[in-house]
Amino acid sequence: MARLQRISRVRKENLSDSSATPPTAYRWLVAFALFALTLAVYWPSLNHDFIDQYDDGQYVTENENVQQGITRAGVRWALTASVSSNWHPVTMLSHMLDVELYGLNPWGHHLTNILLHAAATVLLFLLLCSLTDSPWPSALVAALFALHPMHVESVAWIAERKDVLSACFWFLTTLAYVRYVRKPGLRRYGLIVLLYALGLMSKPMLVTLPFTLLLLDFWPLGRGTFDRSTKSLLGNNFALIVEKTPLFALALASSIVTFVFQYSTHAVSDLESLPLWIRLANAVVSYVAYIVKLMWLADYAVIYPHTYSSPPLWQLLITTLSLLTVTFIVLRLGVRRPHLLVGWLWYVGTLVPVIGIVQVGSQAMADRYTYIPSIGLFIMLAYSVIPHANQRISVRLVTACSIALLLVLAVASRFQLEHWRNSEVLFRHALTVTKDNATANYALGDYLAEEGRFYEAEEYVAEAMRLHPHFAPGYKTLGLVRFALGKYASAYEPFKELERLEPENGSVHYTMGMILEKMGKPEEATQKFERAAAEFRDALAQTPDDPSLMFNLATALDKLGKRDEALPIYREALRLRPDLLPPDRAEALLNSTREP
Repeated sequence: MARLQRISRVRKENLSDSSATPPTAYRWLVAFALFALTLAVYWPSLNHDFIDQYDDGQYVTENENVQQGITRAGVRWALTASVSSNWHPVTMLSHMLDVELYGLNPWGHHLTNILLHAAATVLLFLLLCSLTDSPWPSALVAALFALHPMHVESVAWIAERKDVLSACFWFLTTLAYVRYVRKPGLRRYGLIVLLYALGLMSKPMLVTLPFTLLLLDFWPLGRGTFDRSTKSLLGNNFALIVEKTPLFALALASSIVTFVFQYSTHAVSDLESLPLWIRLANAVVSYVAYIVKLMWLADYAVIYPHTYSSPPLWQLLITTLSLLTVTFIVLRLGVRRPHLLVGWLWYVGTLVPVIGIVQVGSQAMADRYTYIPSIGLFIMLAYSVIPHANQRISVRLVTACSIALLLVLAVASRFQLEHWRNSEVLFRHALTVTKDNATANYALGDYLAEEGRFYEAEEYVAEAMRLHPHFAPGYKTLGLVRFALGKYASAYEPFKELERLEPENGSVHYTMGMILEKMGKPEEATQKFERAAAEFRDALAQTPDDPSLMFNLATALDKLGKRDEALPIYREALRLRPDLLPPDRAEALLNSTREP
């Protein structure tokens, strides 16, 4: 194919508004309006709880390192540890800072998420204005990003701090890149690298950012050329690719670190349990499903369960044909309407890390994954309509339709926000809009158990285990719920299965001993307590300063009638971590007046 003309020769009207460009003061006024509007829509989430049953516990409420706030030891931990199978130290430091500022009051953690989302919205608007000198389509893209209900998950879920924080670094990095392009310099490039590194340490999904910079080189920066021949395309833009070598190197390093952490924690599904052809089929369907959900504005769930089977053939054929058709159209229009090509490739490309080729978790797709990719689709819409309003349709009509659309999105986001009030509301809604959802059943059952609603909890946890019979935590919860209900014989069965899955878990054998005691089998109970004590000793030998393990060992020894041996271990555990027991119970225990 012959090389096509440079984008810089595309007519000026492809980049500018149909009306005169407002002065800088008006741009900042629009930025302030976007910030205020975002705050207004999301403000009710300040009254929402933590979602402890789904990652908020791992990130904040049950994370001992985060609960200490900003400490030297905590910073060291954040820089070296993984949370939820990911390495994102900047995100974890932000959670620590929240605890420093607000303690464990959820409103403060929600406030930070809202402010970061509002800041990301303003940064996106300023970035697009800087790139295109077109404030009105830029404002529409930013407003769609701010108000779309599919983005509620990224903002209302405290554990998704990584989304809103990394988005800020994404836009800051790109703004620094635009500044560098217009006046190159080593310091300016160094700022790009620094901001990008911080973004990757907020969320590794930023590995695709260097590719989006290449897209922006094509449009609207006009630095690159577009050719349908791959060889010519790479050859003509080789210098731009080389220019981003340090960024590609950081992306590769982040990908390796992420994969190592996820693989070591068994978060990555193997090809035996989820074959590659099923992953590819799910990816194709998901690309189209995300677009449908962006237009439908309802029926969003915190998790969409993976069926671990291929979608119906008709569905796969329709979605494949749809993707190929859109791709063909935007390639044909690539020179005359470059924003269509850039927007489409932005959407397709930035979804690659989370589209399920490397399957992490049990979800088929997730609303939060569209937080950055949807920007590409918003660009396609906004820069197609507003710059040509005078040529085809009335400016007033476009303005009225845009305002109406944003109002609908704001209302839909408010409705979606209500589903995030607490775990019970969230997971009941997920069960309403999905089917065979083991994760939602378990999370709801776990929440109800914590609330002491054991009869309801048993129903949902049992259903979760029917759908996912290899989920070890589910057996534990189901057994404890039945134990609380006095169903000792049926409580023992889940722990027998858990013992098979985790044969060296001291806590499992200790609980089995407790159940056997209630069943009137003291000899068998003693055997379980002895085994638990031995396993706690082995674990403590590996981590000798763990107060929880110390406490567990002391409790097992206590059950074996070895109070004299248990007491000094109790004392040391409570010295290291006084909150293991309420003060009155700790005092009674250390005075040997009663069991813990």
